[in-house]
Amino acid sequence: GSDMRQPMKQAIRDRFEDIELSKEQLDELTARFAAEEPAPAKKPAWLRVPAVAAAMIVLAIGGLFSTQVYQSHQDQVLLQSIAEEVADNHLKLKPLEVQGDDLPSVLGYFTNLDFQLLASPRITANSGDRLLGGRYCTIQGIDAAQLRVAASDGTLSTWYEATLPADELIRIPEWDAGGQPAEFVVRGVDIRIWQENGIVFAEAKAAGQ
Repeated sequence: GSDMRQPMKQAIRDRFEDIELSKEQLDELTARFAAEEPAPAKKPAWLRVPAVAAAMIVLAIGGLFSTQVYQSHQDQVLLQSIAEEVADNHLKLKPLEVQGDDLPSVLGYFTNLDFQLLASPRITANSGDRLLGGRYCTIQGIDAAQLRVAASDGTLSTWYEATLPADELIRIPEWDAGGQPAEFVVRGVDIRIWQENGIVFAEAKAAGQ
């Protein structure tokens, strides 16, 4: 810019005065230097952002990415914990507290829960599936309903309905509008976990069945 050009002109004069150029020669030389100095190109608007603001933008983007990674990790930790608990309950096959093949009637047994169970058609969706009954259990320390279903070939699956605090519920994928359940294999048990209308569902059955 003009502030830098003046000292440069003076430096040229000082340098060439040492080799005894005439004033006219010095004037011509400095004029030629000024004419050939490229004009500063106008920076795009985004390059004119002050350095501090640019650094803040970079930090904000980095912070957002870190938050998403942390959130994803926390989601996975919760889902894995539920999967471990569900697999453990499935393998124990504790005695049923209520028996029956009518889903609404069996769900009516669970009067001590502080949430409304859902008669999801997924529970006996496969041809030949038959509800055997249910029992109380816990998921993440919260009372839940466990249902047992027999497939046409006699293999058993257990289904769970539970509720979770809002900050944990948001970590459970919704199985609708294109969403898919989280899937795990724990100790030879296939597990799917999802939520419907704010209720957490889990299904457990022998892997490969």
